[in-house]
Amino acid sequence: MALEIKDNVVTGYTHEPGMDEITIPDGVTEIAPRVFFGSKLYKVNFPNTLKKIGDSAFEFSRNLQYAHLPDSVEDLGERCFAVTMLKEVNIPAKVTVLKNGVFDGCMGYGSLTVPGHVKEIGPMVFSANRAVRTVVLEEGIEKLGRRAFNGNPELEELVFPRSIKEVDSYAFDGSGAPKKVVIPGTVKKIWKEFLCGNMGVREVVLEEGVEEIDVRAFAYCSKLEKITIPSTLKKIGFRAFSGCTGLKEIVLPEGIEEIPDYAFYACRSLKEIGLPKSVKKVGSNAFCFCDELETVRGIERAEIGALAFDGTKVRI
Repeated sequence: MALEIKDNVVTGYTHEPGMDEITIPDGVTEIAPRVFFGSKLYKVNFPNTLKKIGDSAFEFSRNLQYAHLPDSVEDLGERCFAVTMLKEVNIPAKVTVLKNGVFDGCMGYGSLTVPGHVKEIGPMVFSANRAVRTVVLEEGIEKLGRRAFNGNPELEELVFPRSIKEVDSYAFDGSGAPKKVVIPGTVKKIWKEFLCGNMGVREVVLEEGVEEIDVRAFAYCSKLEKITIPSTLKKIGFRAFSGCTGLKEIVLPEGIEEIPDYAFYACRSLKEIGLPKSVKKVGSNAFCFCDELETVRGIERAEIGALAFDGTKVRI
């Protein structure tokens, strides 16, 4: 038999020529780590008794397209389906945390729904899924880990659920996606380095209720052209929009008291901006190398830091 089973755990697998489908028998509760690593399987049938799939169990099974998980599964190990060609991703109801890289490098599916019973999407879980175009994050999801969705060039739009509480740095780093991001007003502070380095986002909508944009949250989003800022915003972090070379316009609301150092550094397409009456200080290099900037309304009311408008058309 191709499978080795001990105490209801699949502990080994031997490939048999011509075999591209396997059925794991009833009674099996666990698949040990790396058992099917690099296998040539096309389809796997799981029993309804299965509870756990070990780390890297099917990683680099590049032909694997069908592996529907039964509702009995409670634990998916790190990178257990990484670098496969799964046609769909189904996440059983008892799985509440997606661990590091579970579906990293999967290139077989074009749409993805992450159900609300998943509370946390860990690091690199959906990284480098180059075929996915649509992602639905259902209400209930609270956290996205570091680089969770980096390297997904075809992803068009992502709307965050109101339940989201935390997004780690570089969740969308080095990616051409998503093209549009909507952040609900339940998020009071946009996370540090949230979209930093994203190469594809073109539009960001911050809904009413958002109060703060943290350090480098949108830095180096070179394609970002439009961002909707709510009237509730009170604070912008260091280098929040630094290097957004495509940003043409931004409207800042009353209540913001400071434009921090390097906030809009090298936003080379920005032509004009109005400073609210509440702004008391413009930090050093805040608009430095904004080549096209020639009009700054309300500038006379604020303290201006060193080199704040160096390399612009603004004359103070």
